[in-house]
Amino acid sequence: MRGGTGTAILVALLLAGSGRADAQEPEMREQESPRRVSILVGTGFNLPMAHLAAEATAQDGFARPGITITFRGYIPLTATLDGMVDLALPRFKVDNDRFQRVTNMNIQEAFYQGKVLSLGARWTGYRASWGRAFLIASGGMYQLIYDRFEEGIQVVTDGAFRLGGAVGAGLQYDFELVDADLSIRYHRFTDTGNFGLGDLSWLEIGASLVLPVGGGG
Repeated sequence: MRGGTGTAILVALLLAGSGRADAQEPEMREQESPRRVSILVGTGFNLPMAHLAAEATAQDGFARPGITITFRGYIPLTATLDGMVDLALPRFKVDNDRFQRVTNMNIQEAFYQGKVLSLGARWTGYRASWGRAFLIASGGMYQLIYDRFEEGIQVVTDGAFRLGGAVGAGLQYDFELVDADLSIRYHRFTDTGNFGLGDLSWLEIGASLVLPVGGGG
């Protein structure tokens, strides 16, 4: 009889404890911030720097601010660190008038067009109810193509794919329907074989929509 009473009490305690755990679990889940794989699609404003904006040679330089299209993916690794895959397609117009004043050569319809495929990481240094602040760094393959008409003849300089890198920072704002990512990055690579002065760099100021595509850990 005593054994039956003790067993009943033990079962009652276990059921009560299980009920309290089940009640607490949804609350804990609501407080957790799920880490998700996300895809970013955006555009940006490019400011040419260093050799791209130079006036030293007749073969290149003289770039004007342009735009870029970006596709980026974030893959959660830890609570604060995400892996990053990035494709950027920058483009710059060339200041024809300034080119002609300095070089005495007639060029028209000149522009730079680039491809950047890189891998990197995003580190979240601050979280708040509105979103996060982060640092990003990446490295990969860079290429620029310089297309123009010289004295009526189209001339294309196909730059080689060279190693380059980028560093930057940004803010991600969490909205109800879709998140927004604002970032600024400094890009740099060297292609002395096709662009004589070497260092090619620009500042990219970008804005993207963040599209979650899966769950995280």
